[in-house]
Amino acid sequence: MKMVSDTGGQSCPTQRHRRPTKRLKRPTQVAETGKVYAVPPPFCFVSPVTRELAQAGGMGYNRAPGGRSRQMAVVDCVHEYKNSGLMFPGKRITVNLAPADIRKAGPSYDLPIAVGVLIASEQAWPQAVEDALFVGELSLDGSVRHVTGILPIVALAHQQSMRRVFVPATDAPEAALIGGLEIMPVEHLSQLAAHLQGLREIPPYEPDQDPAALPPPLYAADFAEIKGQEHVKRALEVAAAGGHNVLMTGPPGSGKTLLARSRPSILPTMTVEEALEVTKIYSVAGMLPPDTPLIRHRPFRAPHHTISHAGLVGGGHFPRPGEISLAHRGVLFLDELPEFGARTLEGLRQPLEDGMVSIARATGTLAFSARFMFISAMNPCPCGYYGDPVRECTCSMQTISRYQKRISGPLLDRIDIHIEVPRVDYQKGDKETRRQGEGEFRLDPDSPIHNPQAAPRREEKPAGRDGAQPGAGSDAAVADERAGVPPHPETGGDD
Repeated sequence: MKMVSDTGGQSCPTQRHRRPTKRLKRPTQVAETGKVYAVPPPFCFVSPVTRELAQAGGMGYNRAPGGRSRQMAVVDCVHEYKNSGLMFPGKRITVNLAPADIRKAGPSYDLPIAVGVLIASEQAWPQAVEDALFVGELSLDGSVRHVTGILPIVALAHQQSMRRVFVPATDAPEAALIGGLEIMPVEHLSQLAAHLQGLREIPPYEPDQDPAALPPPLYAADFAEIKGQEHVKRALEVAAAGGHNVLMTGPPGSGKTLLARSRPSILPTMTVEEALEVTKIYSVAGMLPPDTPLIRHRPFRAPHHTISHAGLVGGGHFPRPGEISLAHRGVLFLDELPEFGARTLEGLRQPLEDGMVSIARATGTLAFSARFMFISAMNPCPCGYYGDPVRECTCSMQTISRYQKRISGPLLDRIDIHIEVPRVDYQKGDKETRRQGEGEFRLDPDSPIHNPQAAPRREEKPAGRDGAQPGAGSDAAVADERAGVPPHPETGGDD
């Protein structure tokens, strides 16, 4: 067989072309090493990450096996150093992220890498970063940007007995919520370099006011503004006092959603410890508003029934908190409960019992807090009008039974109060007077409803002519009796 070459057109026998062997470079000796501490936001409840940078001969950068970071993190440092007036070393840089079994991702490693390069290139002293933690994202002009998960990162630094934490200036109010640490706000890489070189110190951040002195939050839906449905409001008050779960069943337009949304307005104001727990979760999820370093209002989460199992319980390839964790210390409301997927609803059984959900993945196991009050609402049938006195139901009994069986028995067993919400008589509701103010209805941890032994004993009133107590025949008392709810003090019944 003959082949024609591309150059001269002469025939030549076929032959195998061997690739030239690549000459291996001799291992270079490490010259300088810098070590900096950082924390990955999703695993900020586990352990800090040590960043080690080494210089050697040649150009470019390497990543040690098992250490994962953003691919362009070191390459970006070249532009950031030049724009900050610093000298980037003309040597090969090796970045090692330890421990290797924790996945590293996200922009929070930019600032620790830049500090490590400063130390490895002898532009800063290693003693300047002792007992300090660095976190922040760097832009190409050298400015330090916001990152998520600042609050739990600072809390872990406090547990590790560190003295200082360098954070972006925009995240300093959030980081200052953890006491016992010096919070150093950094606006630009050149500012941090001058601080580490001892040329110009960064003053520690001082919070403006104590979080415990903040006024109680206001809610969009006020429980006192709702008229009618007295027995349902009484049931929600009892559920709020005892932390019970509630299932409301009724036709469309009966006020189930409004009653559920007004539930947080009668709950006690969160303590500072509870507010920190909620803020940590929202900080890790990246849902903390920039102008709200501390969440003071109780969360209210109402996901759509098309939500996935990972979206409700939490998870994903890179675990993130779900809706039940975002509702921690607050209210989780599931409207149209039978429309949710069976697998999604069954995932609520363990968190309702334990107040915590554990998510196990190959990269690690995370435990998110999920202590919430569960409120659900549903129609009695697919058309929604089964048992309605005004509109006739068009569903068969088999359809109604199949619809109600979508909710499993174990889940219903975890719901303490089942209440029917009938259609509202608007003419009667217009004649009713406005109930007491929201401030009088908000539950107090020290009130008699939380401590029955502290409640004063009431004297029994004489019975009426028919032998019943005064007020026992009122509409509210009859509604309480039908709903299986203890009599309310306003109705005049016995406690």
